[in-house]
Amino acid sequence: MTGREQTVSAPPRPTRPTTPQRTRRRRRGTALTWVYAGITVVVGVLVLLLAELSAHHEWIDTVIVPAPTSVWTALVNGFSTGLYWAQIGSTVEAAVIGFAISSAGAVLIAAVMSTFDPVRRIFFPYVIAFQTVPIIAVAPIVILWLGFGQPGKIAVVVVVVFFPVLINALHGFELRDRDALRLFESLGASRMQLFLRLRLPGALPFLFAGLRIGLQFSLIGAVVAEFLGSQNGLGFVLMTQKAAFDVPGEFAVLVILMIIGLALNGLLGLIERVAMPWSARLRAGDRE
Repeated sequence: MTGREQTVSAPPRPTRPTTPQRTRRRRRGTALTWVYAGITVVVGVLVLLLAELSAHHEWIDTVIVPAPTSVWTALVNGFSTGLYWAQIGSTVEAAVIGFAISSAGAVLIAAVMSTFDPVRRIFFPYVIAFQTVPIIAVAPIVILWLGFGQPGKIAVVVVVVFFPVLINALHGFELRDRDALRLFESLGASRMQLFLRLRLPGALPFLFAGLRIGLQFSLIGAVVAEFLGSQNGLGFVLMTQKAAFDVPGEFAVLVILMIIGLALNGLLGLIERVAMPWSARLRAGDRE
């Protein structure tokens, strides 16, 4: 020690980007978004062009990959004759209603299981056991109980969607921040306050991840139920086209299902941005 006072300077505080810098970063992020979107469109056009050339020059049998123009013709004819409209409504109705019922029930049960540990310990092994059962084995039993109408299709969707949403919700409701938990307990928070103010906000990313998976499974469940003997829905149309060896018609139904899936996923994304606006801001910050 020299006796002289030694001062330790504090580490410099991170400086927030100025407004012009944030504006430039935002513009750069927007430009990159448009560039990536353009590349996506170009890739899709190239794939369609390659498929068209393959069909035209018979590089690949059209039974395997039909010409995109033939699929487009099947789509136009199907919509102009009214073949698809009622069937789309039947499939979407079963998928959306089943998804809503199953998701609400799964989140509610996950909330109870995560709040009351004995309930989780008793019933969680059954959750794992039922989750391993393939849908193709469950769907015929459900249809046998409820018939080939909308109730049977909705029930199949409920079964298919339930477990992915439940598992994600259970993981989301786990308390990971022990310091926050001790703080809430020291303040005398009730189980309900602990759930609403600590468990639920932390679980939102897991919940929406599970909902996205369940949403895609809802369409799969509805179509599988229609495969088993329903007289309406896109699955029924798909089986009809298959029986007639109408490959472009089959691909047209697949295109419709993809569009429906994208639309439902986009709607869920809007709901997610409303429920978690901070998540969108963080992603925007990462892009910047």
